[in-house]
Amino acid sequence: MNNCIADSFNYVVTIMLYPYKKLGIGLLLSFVASVAHAGFEEGVSAYELGNYKNALKEFVLLAQKGDAKALYNIGFMVEAGHGVPANPKLALRWYQRAYERKNQNAPFNMALIYYNGTGGEQDYKLALDWYKKAAALGNGAALINIGQMYFFGKGVKKNKIKAYVWYTLAAHRGMRKALRNRDIVARKLTPLNMNNAEHEYRKLRIKYLDPFLK
Repeated sequence: MNNCIADSFNYVVTIMLYPYKKLGIGLLLSFVASVAHAGFEEGVSAYELGNYKNALKEFVLLAQKGDAKALYNIGFMVEAGHGVPANPKLALRWYQRAYERKNQNAPFNMALIYYNGTGGEQDYKLALDWYKKAAALGNGAALINIGQMYFFGKGVKKNKIKAYVWYTLAAHRGMRKALRNRDIVARKLTPLNMNNAEHEYRKLRIKYLDPFLK
């Protein structure tokens, strides 16, 4: 198993509710108004206590004001069936609204829904598109899943050069699994392949890596 890449897209099954500190995601939240901050924290506290009704109430109030994190949280709860019947197809609508407000995790979860077909018909091409949207907003986990799709030919033709490039981008965002996968693929590439990969990497890093490096 050390020399092969597992056909798994469960690197991050789904990004949990903001700000779900128990997972150690390390998301830093900022709030414009103290009132909104209090309402958001009340919603998260209610969620963690299993009081989904009150959590949704707080998030809906904020979502009506266009709060991206609240919109995402509602999508997550609808997808998971927390406080409401599970409905991944409806969750897509909430995630879409969160994405329109630049939430990076919403398009990642949308990609997973399309990849797994939990919202209806399985659609690898849409999944890839949404992974790229998530990556363009700075979601590092999306980068490694894009690499997986090119390596295994999910929604696209198998392309080890592109897989290598996306794994490299993910590795430079601190994704440890991507570093291992990149090194495995590198052993399968010719010097010409590597030159082509380097050229592709230089193009893609402008959009998917450089804006997010400190």
